Amino acid sequence: MEVEEILSEKLLKLLLLIRLAEKIEGKTKLQKMVFLGKEEEGIDLGFEFVKYNYGPYSFELTQALDSLQAIELID
Repeated sequence: MEVEEILSEKLLKLLLLIRLAEKIEGKTKLQKMVFLGKEEEGIDLGFEFVKYNYGPYSFELTQALDSLQAIELID
């Protein structure tokens, strides 16, 4: 699987999660939601997390959110 295909798959999964959740207040809450989904529910969207200032954080997830905002798929 090529890098573009993996990234596209991650973006689609993330977009689906955001749409299903309807309203998510802030990027920090979304970071925690994706992390807990992975750790507690076994729902792995493919983002790697590190320990950071306010808990688990994924730089890749932030980039994915920025990409979805840039193409106006999310606010």
